[in-house]
Amino acid sequence: MRLRPPTFLGRIAQIALVTAICLAALWGGLVVFERSILKRIGGFQPDAPGHDVAATERTIRTLDLYPWTGWHVQHEFRHRGTMPWESQPYNDYDVATGRLGFFDHDVLAPPDKAQCERRVVLIGGSGAQGWGARSNADTLARRLEFHLGAAPENAGLTATVVNLAMGASIGYQNFIALNRFGHALKPDVIVSYSGRNDYIVPEMNGNDGFYQFNQLLALSRVVRRNENSGLVEWLSSAFPRLMERTGLGAGLRMTNEYGRLTREAPAEYAARFGFERMSASEFLDQVVLANYVHALKSIRRDHAGVPIAIAWQAVQRWETDLSRFAKEVEPDFYERLFARARAALEGYGEGDWRFVDAHGHMKGFAEENTGTHLGNAGQDRVARLIAGEILPWIERSRGTCKRS
Repeated sequence: MRLRPPTFLGRIAQIALVTAICLAALWGGLVVFERSILKRIGGFQPDAPGHDVAATERTIRTLDLYPWTGWHVQHEFRHRGTMPWESQPYNDYDVATGRLGFFDHDVLAPPDKAQCERRVVLIGGSGAQGWGARSNADTLARRLEFHLGAAPENAGLTATVVNLAMGASIGYQNFIALNRFGHALKPDVIVSYSGRNDYIVPEMNGNDGFYQFNQLLALSRVVRRNENSGLVEWLSSAFPRLMERTGLGAGLRMTNEYGRLTREAPAEYAARFGFERMSASEFLDQVVLANYVHALKSIRRDHAGVPIAIAWQAVQRWETDLSRFAKEVEPDFYERLFARARAALEGYGEGDWRFVDAHGHMKGFAEENTGTHLGNAGQDRVARLIAGEILPWIERSRGTCKRS
């Protein structure tokens, strides 16, 4: 029996069936590949560029890039509900950012300073900014302002704490923020609650850059035509205008070259400074400590005469135990780093220094020390400690303001 040739509709049905099978196989392959990636990298990481980079919409943690100061959290954004990546038990967060992503104050249009107002400018990273606190009112800045205002020796003076801290920032970015925005605030005291980012960001990068600097290095290279290779190089030669005057060339390079450039660009940068030849001990001394001290000395020169308090950020032991410096230099490198920074800064320049060991202090309150991002109780505990240390400076600046 001879088989009849398929009809036109039959051929269409066969083609449709084969196409459906191929698409299903492709879809299944993508699902398997997606799951294999998830197993290899452990899911989306909180340290991904721009925090919440995998989110389907902007969140308060999505970072925007600004000139000089680097990453800021979202401008004028309010977050309610649970907070991803936070270890606190709260499910009713209510946190709002202000202009340029700073908390609470408009740094571009600060109000005039009252005669008996004393301003404390707080700098640092996310711990100083107040991440972990349930609301803005619970952050380190607001609790510090409360404790300064409640102190009897502060009667007749109004203490205002301006939160100039920036999540993910390091000391040199804090110096630049103070240089750009701090002078208009007319600070009477500067408080730096810092330490954690200043060792961990250089360690993650392998250089002296800020948070996710390596990714920006790679992105700055991937847009260059000279980075083409293979098929993309041939296409760029054959269709130069199509490839380079549209986003096609950069898009293909992003697919084809970005992985390579995330390795090569940081390695080339590190080679220029000799970072790749440094031991862990040398890197800790010549990059971490040197850059932190340099940033604080720059702040001192830029704000000569203004008292500066360095409050060493509270972290948990398990956090520092993960560091290369704990494994290859000394287990208590973080505590020793504070002592070495103090020795390098004490007495430098014009103006008083005060060194507050918030990290050591919080070891006595284990239930409140939740690490890098403190909860409400921890933020208040550190605020009380700092307030007690800087109150003499506030009182000393009383001038003609009478006790009420």
